[in-house]
Amino acid sequence: MMTKTEIKIARETYPELRGMDDSSITDEVIMWVQANRAAAQREWLAKLPALKAQAQAAYDAEVSRYLARNPNGKNAKKAGVRAARKIWPGFEA
Repeated sequence: MMTKTEIKIARETYPELRGMDDSSITDEVIMWVQANRAAAQREWLAKLPALKAQAQAAYDAEVSRYLARNPNGKNAKKAGVRAARKIWPGFEA
């Protein structure tokens, strides 16, 4: 059985527990939440290379489009980064 303080800390740490009754929160429930988070993290990491490739393709396409319309292209990189970050916010050119 968890104490009230442990339950309060668990709710602050894991938002998934916020709507649950105090008697429902156990170590097993917390382990399930941690396992689900770990699985989601692994899934996201598996999809990351494809996401990076899509962002790079969007960057390249936007830079090409920008340079076709503006031959000087002083803001082409900014436009490309903006387009890529719509797909993956961590994109760096």
